Amino acid sequence: MINRILPLAWLLAVGAFAATPPDKADDFRARSGFAGDIIVHLDSNASRLSIDLAKGDNVLFHALESDAAALAATRELLFTELSYGQKSAIPYDGKALPYADNLVNMIVCETETTVPEEELLRALRPLGTAFIDGKTIVKPWPKDIDEWNHFLHGPDNNAVARDKRVNQPRSLQ
Repeated sequence: MINRILPLAWLLAVGAFAATPPDKADDFRARSGFAGDIIVHLDSNASRLSIDLAKGDNVLFHALESDAAALAATRELLFTELSYGQKSAIPYDGKALPYADNLVNMIVCETETTVPEEELLRALRPLGTAFIDGKTIVKPWPKDIDEWNHFLHGPDNNAVARDKRVNQPRSLQ
């Protein structure tokens, strides 16, 4: 009799575990193909999602807040839950992102944002992903940037690319 009950209890436990919803942060990471680097959370208002997104050694996390009270609450949350440094909260005007072009890997905003889509795409790196109010935006790979899929450009080991954007350095990015 015990042999019959144990497998049934195990199946019920496994079924309950499988029915639990996935973590939002893990879902965003999986859907974007995120392997590490910069994550931006817009107007998080000290949500638990900020903590979940900021976890990991390969993450530089910024919570951007347009409201001063939300900024203070988010900073307090990050300070108490995580080591502040690679994870930080900074103010922004709600319209422009304080990043260089093609820098950010993932942008998350759980509600509508006042940041224009063009500004989101400007800050995202090629193939970077923005999750805005249930909508997914992926920045396409530019046609004028060649893809290096081998150590020396391609399988022919020729280190000459067909990039149209790359030139002699004239500024810092």
